[in-house]
Amino acid sequence: MDVTGSQAVALLAADPLYQLSTAGQELFHTNMLYWLIQNAPDAASPLMREVFGILAPQSDVYSTTVEREYRHWDLFVDSGMGCGKLVVENKLHSLPDADQLSDYYEKAPQRLRTDEVVYALLSLIRPTFALPSPWRYVDYSELVAPLNVAAEILRESGRGFDADLIERYSRLITLLLAVRDHYDVAHDMDQPVLLPPPCRQALDAARVLPLVEKLRISGLATLIAAEVGSEAGVGVGFSNTHGKVEFSTEGLSGHRFGWQYQGGQLRISVVLSDTAGGPWKSRRTAREHLVQRDFGDYFDFEVVTDANHRLGQYSGRNLPWLGYEPDFVYRYRPIQPHTSYVDLAEMCTRLTHHAREYAATH
Repeated sequence: MDVTGSQAVALLAADPLYQLSTAGQELFHTNMLYWLIQNAPDAASPLMREVFGILAPQSDVYSTTVEREYRHWDLFVDSGMGCGKLVVENKLHSLPDADQLSDYYEKAPQRLRTDEVVYALLSLIRPTFALPSPWRYVDYSELVAPLNVAAEILRESGRGFDADLIERYSRLITLLLAVRDHYDVAHDMDQPVLLPPPCRQALDAARVLPLVEKLRISGLATLIAAEVGSEAGVGVGFSNTHGKVEFSTEGLSGHRFGWQYQGGQLRISVVLSDTAGGPWKSRRTAREHLVQRDFGDYFDFEVVTDANHRLGQYSGRNLPWLGYEPDFVYRYRPIQPHTSYVDLAEMCTRLTHHAREYAATH
């Protein structure tokens, strides 16, 4: 199927399978793979072998285990003696997390920490970090061809409804990939960061806005990490229908100095530490007084080159400080509508250096 990004959005909006899947994205896709591996091992064989590198379960030969949410893993497959085991962490609309992957492997029992076990991050959104060993990345695009083969095997065995279901599922993945590739910022780093309101409305109506926001913010994080170092800890997230990228570093005082971008706002921030003079969790005015007194000079947007041209003026709803409970204090300035990904990444890079230099002396 060869469709444009806008066509894919419209088709997903009208696709009943996609709309049913939106109640729980990762769970839906995990359940589809579980069903195929558990109930049609012959049809699943190309998928297991070509994508994950293990043999499909053969229930008539070996004792087989296929589990969902086993040890918090999305999918676990034990194909039987000598045939390999598989652990899958499935991320469709969620953003991959290096700490989560490391934690899952470190807490695995010793019998599942061998070369016989394949640890796979299956994700539509490409990770912005190097995967911790032994995890390896499996892109959703790798599922399409084996799923089509699985549909043919099912049809040849007289399971027409099951074949139709797998074909529709493969088509759904193809449409999601078309949306991903269309909104991949790597194709055009000079495009504006802000989506036009009519575009956001159309994406929201089709229920693909969270995916697009996460794709675009991951692209921005990748661009920043290329300048400040992938080990710097540039984080990505999503809240209130907008992607978020942020950085902070601990200072001599124990407080964290950093920045955050979300929804058109470029924020300079301090995260206060309880161990460095708190408690602050129930005292917003105390937090703001401390920041104003000790770190007021940190909130200097002039470290961004040509800030007055690139940024609008801070409004802050007539408040000198903004924040999130229990410890986040910030000020922001809006980015200009024409700001590109290259421009914003350069500003975030400068703010990263500013945070590091300030933290080294405060």
